[in-house]
Amino acid sequence: MFFKKLNVCLFVLLSSYTCSMWGSQGVMDEEKQVVSLVQPLVQSQKLAGVVVGIVDKNGPRIYSFGSTSLQNGSDLDGQSIFQIASLSKVFTSLLMETLVQQGKVSWNTNISEYLPQPIQLLDPKKPITLLHLSTHSSGFPSLPLNLKPVDSLNPYKDYDLSRLHEFLSSFNPSVSPGEIWGYSNLGVGLLGHIAEKIEHKSYDELVREYIFNPLKMGDTKVFLSSPEKNRCVLGYSSYDFLDASNSDLWRYWVWFKGLFKKKPLRPMKPWDFDVLVGAGGIKSTANDILIFLSHCVSISSTSSPLQEAILDTQKIQTHLPQLQTGCHMAKGWIVLPQKNGDLYWHNGATYSSSSFMGFNTASKKAVVILTNTFTGSQDPDKIGLALLTEKTIK
Repeated sequence: MFFKKLNVCLFVLLSSYTCSMWGSQGVMDEEKQVVSLVQPLVQSQKLAGVVVGIVDKNGPRIYSFGSTSLQNGSDLDGQSIFQIASLSKVFTSLLMETLVQQGKVSWNTNISEYLPQPIQLLDPKKPITLLHLSTHSSGFPSLPLNLKPVDSLNPYKDYDLSRLHEFLSSFNPSVSPGEIWGYSNLGVGLLGHIAEKIEHKSYDELVREYIFNPLKMGDTKVFLSSPEKNRCVLGYSSYDFLDASNSDLWRYWVWFKGLFKKKPLRPMKPWDFDVLVGAGGIKSTANDILIFLSHCVSISSTSSPLQEAILDTQKIQTHLPQLQTGCHMAKGWIVLPQKNGDLYWHNGATYSSSSFMGFNTASKKAVVILTNTFTGSQDPDKIGLALLTEKTIK
């Protein structure tokens, strides 16, 4: 293992053997591309810090920029712990896939079987299923209409089971499930809660037992120990979020349209989750995410009992609606069809972090981007897609 300082960039190749096998030109070309994509964003303080992880047949590589804190922070690296936000949704769908393969439930199961009372439907013959929750085709809104947080900067913290049941009992659908695609934090959060109901365990216990422990992703979990909290990066935002928690418009405008004013980077608190933890409550490292992605593209040097489940979540659900961008849905994954290999990806954001992970089925190259900054401009997506397509994304 060796380390190389490059301005604000810390470049780590995890294996010197990999380096010799790949060749110095490949190392230099990749390093140049990563630096050109990331370094300007960190130097301009648009992003406080970024860790880029790449894995392919040549092995895993980590490039890190910035530090854990703008004030006397340590260098970021592959073991720095980030909120991964909605990347959690991929793991929530994988969790349910493991339960399906164990014969404990079916993807076609009516979700009302796990709720205190049935969901109101436009057509009783078309129930909302677990698959609808995983693929954002349930007809649920992105956020529950009774999400009115005490602290608008930590919006999910006090949204508990009683509030979820309150919303579901009064839910009045405008479309039948499977008719349209509509991204739903509520839907995937509910999927995670149903997994808890099936197994009678917490979401954190389930993802560690069924996913992270078997894959040896020891730094990936919902709740961190004290030593792990010391490796958790401080989050920042360049926006001053207005406290509109007393307004019904808060749910939409703060999240989607931006009721905020851009300012220099300032520290932001991490998000806490209750019943909707499956939508975005996991924390992880670039090293751990690369372990998972290496299994996604079937290049891991170690076998896994999860391999069949991982591959099954990648099956494109062609009978379900496409996104307006032309993308398809797999279970948890968004899929962008391409001539040179389909791109599987997901992104995520909180008010103090942004993230991206994805892979190319043809090149078997996978990428993770973790940053401790929310900018609202999808910079991790642009970096990740550029690295996977080898094109500049504007």
